[in-house]
Amino acid sequence: MENLPCHRAVASIAIATGRDKRKAGLGRRRLSVYYLKQRLLRHISIMPLQGGAVFFHWVRNKPKLVADNAGHSFLRIILMLMLFTGLVWAFWMNSERYVYKLSADARLVDNLDAFNQEQRKEIAGVINRFYKKFKIKLHVETRGALFSSADAEAGDIVLGLCPSMRQVVLFMPAMWRAGVGDGFILQLKEGMLEPAFDTGAWPAEVPKALILLEQRFDALMR
Repeated sequence: MENLPCHRAVASIAIATGRDKRKAGLGRRRLSVYYLKQRLLRHISIMPLQGGAVFFHWVRNKPKLVADNAGHSFLRIILMLMLFTGLVWAFWMNSERYVYKLSADARLVDNLDAFNQEQRKEIAGVINRFYKKFKIKLHVETRGALFSSADAEAGDIVLGLCPSMRQVVLFMPAMWRAGVGDGFILQLKEGMLEPAFDTGAWPAEVPKALILLEQRFDALMR
């Protein structure tokens, strides 16, 4: 019983020592994790530099193709020129198609949202072909108000449709109107489009009428 305080002191010292060891071990683990993170960040930061150094080393020391004779060198130049020409041509064609699409969309004004996607595509195709073949701008517009001579575009063809008033107008320069003929224009207006207003099928008749107009111009240009 007299040695009990001594045993308690020894036990408390042992517990304190164990705590210190655990703290020391935790500190070492935290320190090792910290250094591991620092090394990882340092490695990641120099990876782009190492990659760039490897790339420039390859560029400076890449194997050079040596032509066996002048013919091989000339052939290589021709192939490079053909590749460059093909790229320029592809870029030009893509740009031209984009410009034609923009111009066709701008010259098709469907205020009534009457045409579906397929009909819009057909109308845009006729508009593009008119400009490609004849250098003539063709405009198509639908709206709820009447058209007048003020809606005519100088030097262009304008097809205007007002279903609510059963109105169809086809403006074009006098020279082209004389070539197309008033009889043909009346056939498009009174024979195709105006009767379609009564049945509601006029959006489907517009592409057909434009194709007939295109064929008429094809015949005039021959």
